[in-house]
Amino acid sequence: MPLRTCVCCSFTALVLSLPAGCSRRADTPAQKPKMTARSPVPPNGARHSTNVTGDDFHQMDVDIHGDRLVWVDLRHNTKEEWRRELCLHQPCISDIYLHDLRTGETRRLTETKTWKVVPQVRGDHVMWQEHRSQDDYADERTVVKDLSTGEETVLKEGHSWRLLPGGKVVFVRGGIHMMDLKTSEVTELVAEKRGRHARMSYPDASGEYVIWLQEYLASGRAAERIHAFNIRSKEEVRLAKHRGEGSVPRISEDAIVWVEVDVEVIKPTGRGARRSTYGVCLQELPDGEVRTVASSPRQLTCPQIDARRVTYVANFSYEVFDTMTGKTTKITPITSCHPYRGLKISGSRVAWVDGGDVNSLDLEPRP
Repeated sequence: MPLRTCVCCSFTALVLSLPAGCSRRADTPAQKPKMTARSPVPPNGARHSTNVTGDDFHQMDVDIHGDRLVWVDLRHNTKEEWRRELCLHQPCISDIYLHDLRTGETRRLTETKTWKVVPQVRGDHVMWQEHRSQDDYADERTVVKDLSTGEETVLKEGHSWRLLPGGKVVFVRGGIHMMDLKTSEVTELVAEKRGRHARMSYPDASGEYVIWLQEYLASGRAAERIHAFNIRSKEEVRLAKHRGEGSVPRISEDAIVWVEVDVEVIKPTGRGARRSTYGVCLQELPDGEVRTVASSPRQLTCPQIDARRVTYVANFSYEVFDTMTGKTTKITPITSCHPYRGLKISGSRVAWVDGGDVNSLDLEPRP
């Protein structure tokens, strides 16, 4: 069983919860509606907006890297099986599909009758989590496929697997480890922390740094703090306390992004009323100033970062913040109930799922 859940990000933990204030009716139709009301709304000057699927099948869990998109596809199920997955959160047969934005080619990567979720793509590698049993989370494994050779490898003895460019993965096996997929060599980056509340989870890596969530004990309660480790200098840095309500930190080059939640107790006696403020925070390692790039009394989730741009979900819309210009762009409103792990970004391209369709948009005008 996955150790934790997250409402948005691509890592090896399945998401079953919905955003705050959202619910599903048990009689929700299995077949998705037509596309006309869900077309992407490109920002000013943006071109190459693409509805990748636009069919009567249901897709979810998109990821993007360069020209390649991957997602989970439910087309090989009956409508009743769709209903169990989408409405009752019961597992069904799913497959991983790959789409090349440059050539327009789409192909099916998997054909086994298993439940597959949270695919990740980096270069010539695609990774996903697979459940060979429909008995809840039983019999779980993580699989990586080399697109250049077609070879599949089952990754064992670890959790929170994160696929990286260059044919590497970072994961937790007590401490933080990195594996070279070509040689299968495993290197321990950060030793396991000892103690009752010392669990490490959700690593990510870019450039010289690897980050993760570190559990610790505060005032008798388990809490979390973001830690970073410089692979070259071997120095570990304790960063912000983490109160992200389901989101996890991400890193690109030497910048990390996460969601911070400040809770104000309006009436301190009894149960009292509480007022929350959500902020998408950005910090350059190792000791840059923390910058709030978005703030809202409504829930902000699913932060992602790639070079100069930060993406997140804000009040049922997908938004992008440009760290160079300081401008925020709303990509499109979310018309479906579940934002399916947010707006993924690679360079100037973003990808998302809304209403069961995969969409892609290039943020930079091209001739």
